[in-house]
Amino acid sequence: MSLRDVARSLKLDWKTVKSIDYAYLKENLPDPKTLDTRRIAMDEIAVQKGQRYVTIIRDYDCGAALAIFRGRSYEDVRAALLAL
Repeated sequence: MSLRDVARSLKLDWKTVKSIDYAYLKENLPDPKTLDTRRIAMDEIAVQKGQRYVTIIRDYDCGAALAIFRGRSYEDVRAALLAL
């Protein structure tokens, strides 16, 4: 369910739902900089029909997201890994 869908069902502005979601994630997810990452996992998901993808790099053991970025090409993944 998208933020827009949640906002509609709760009759709230989507910006309000987005800020609530952000606050929840910030409070409940570990800071990637404090993790002792030994193994990573990478997955891509389609965000729209066609060729629009998001790639997620996670800590394999705890599941925390280390990087989320648009694209799935070699260059996209290389840039994300170098940034980590």
